[in-house]
Amino acid sequence: MPYYSFGSTSAAATSSKYAQAQEVEHQRVLKLNSDKVKELEDELQLEQGEREHILDSEKQLLQEKDDMVKRAQAQEAEHQQVLELKNKRIKELSDQLQATTQAVDRHRQAEDQHQVTAIERADYERLKRDKEEKNELIRATEAKKEAEREKRRARKAEQEAALAEAGPADTIPLYGPRNRPKGKTKPTPPPVPQTVCKKRRLD
Repeated sequence: MPYYSFGSTSAAATSSKYAQAQEVEHQRVLKLNSDKVKELEDELQLEQGEREHILDSEKQLLQEKDDMVKRAQAQEAEHQQVLELKNKRIKELSDQLQATTQAVDRHRQAEDQHQVTAIERADYERLKRDKEEKNELIRATEAKKEAEREKRRARKAEQEAALAEAGPADTIPLYGPRNRPKGKTKPTPPPVPQTVCKKRRLD
């Protein structure tokens, strides 16, 4: 039969209770630590999810910005192409306008030159007609004078013939150019001026 003392039994019981209490405390600490770890893991997972959401949002924003930049670049390229086409069209219209202006100027100069030539030709024809008319007038005047001189010569010849046939008693004083009484001299008409028209030079 074993021997148990009262004192040793009490110490063992106390030690067992202490061990149980330590175990309970250890389990409680483990439980707290486990809960804390679980809480930290949940927080970490939540933060990770939020971070991933933020990263996804940032990626989406970056993608949208990149798309906006690409669209802006495409619009800028299209706008630049439109500007180049407009500038090309403006250049073509400017060249056409310049060519039209030059053609109009040449046509106007040709018309002016034609008008000047026509005026000069008309002046030349007018001067030519004036000269011909004056020459015709001069010829007519000379012909008239020659006819008058011929009449005077014929009249004088008739008078001389009549004097030759008549006797001394039948002599009739004749008043010719030389035996006209003094004071009754017929004035000599002034000569008709002969105008010479100079031909206008046509350049």
